[in-house]
Amino acid sequence: MDGLVTVYIPTFNRRLMLERALKSVLSQNYTNIEVIIVDDGSDDGTIEYLRSVDDSRLSFFVNDVNSGPCVSRNRAIFNAKGKYITGLDDDDELAPEHIDNLVNSFDEKYSLISSSMLQVTKSGKIKRDANIGAHGLDSILHYNKLTNQAFMLSSRVRNVGGFDENLPAMQDYDLWVSMIEKYGPALKIPDTTYIWHTEHEAGRISQSFEKRSIALDMFFLKHRSKMSKGALDSFSVLRKHMLGDVLSLKELINKINSGNWRMCLALYLNSHRSYVKLVYDGLRRLS
Repeated sequence: MDGLVTVYIPTFNRRLMLERALKSVLSQNYTNIEVIIVDDGSDDGTIEYLRSVDDSRLSFFVNDVNSGPCVSRNRAIFNAKGKYITGLDDDDELAPEHIDNLVNSFDEKYSLISSSMLQVTKSGKIKRDANIGAHGLDSILHYNKLTNQAFMLSSRVRNVGGFDENLPAMQDYDLWVSMIEKYGPALKIPDTTYIWHTEHEAGRISQSFEKRSIALDMFFLKHRSKMSKGALDSFSVLRKHMLGDVLSLKELINKINSGNWRMCLALYLNSHRSYVKLVYDGLRRLS
């Protein structure tokens, strides 16, 4: 399979990390790409840097006012020329084979595909490669079993309206649900080629508990009618996870099911056996 791939990167006041992100895209083994960066009102020299980049595959837009990452993502999506599209956060990066793997793995019977992640923390690197395989609507409604980025046909993501700009968080999860509902199951592949940087001090919007709480309520109202009994149980656990609440043993027993057991066990261990979780993560760290 071949075709132009658009990679969008929303950014705001992260010039140095953006340089790393952009370099990783322009260094992809798959070269038939365009890169669209949407700057959300930076004042740290980002625009001057982008003007200095000499690569015809790069274009950028500048928002008149700071409007948030979803507005920026949608601006790129609705201006994309690529048959396929995927995203990158400005503080993350891609392994050189990332897009090549996605292109070679894609099949139009899937609404979208997602790679696994290599998480970079202050104490080391961890492979985040759970939930490999296909996920239909019921599976994805238990919790986001994909990642924060996906590879899709551009026409399809435009047809569902792109990202919901009203959601203050969970926008990626919300879009994956909409895509799967309209176009069929998603596929998660094992390749840990998306490099997720969490070792820096620059916070992510989704770290705000107030925004998470609002987003959870909005997401639930939007997708409640599609949820099975098991997915409803999973959503109550997801709410606890996102808001930092404790999962009791009684709740674990009552809520755990085949669609959410990974999330339930992780939350329970994190709530009551933090040392076990530390050992578990330590065993997964790469030397």
